[in-house]
Amino acid sequence: MGEEDVFLIDLKEKQQQLSFYPEIIVKHESQTSSKKKDIAERYYIHGALFSRIFKKKHIFWLFIKLFFDLKQKKIKWNNIKRVLKSAKKGHEKFERTEYGN
Repeated sequence: MGEEDVFLIDLKEKQQQLSFYPEIIVKHESQTSSKKKDIAERYYIHGALFSRIFKKKHIFWLFIKLFFDLKQKKIKWNNIKRVLKSAKKGHEKFERTEYGN
């Protein structure tokens, strides 16, 4: 979950050209692994992923995701604290792993 995003951001930071070609190269008939994870696990991953991609602006993008998930009823209001705690843990684990903090 997020590997493609990191790959594309790394290419962009190296000033490589990115382009889009509207062709399906693979289609998975079964449920993706990200759909099999519960919402807290997904927010843990997104906490780390957004830290990697957006650096100091990660919290802004995390709240954008949270609001979209609320709007689309992927999470309930009573789960907000739980998913934000999980995202914070993912962010902290990324920081420790990446920077030794």
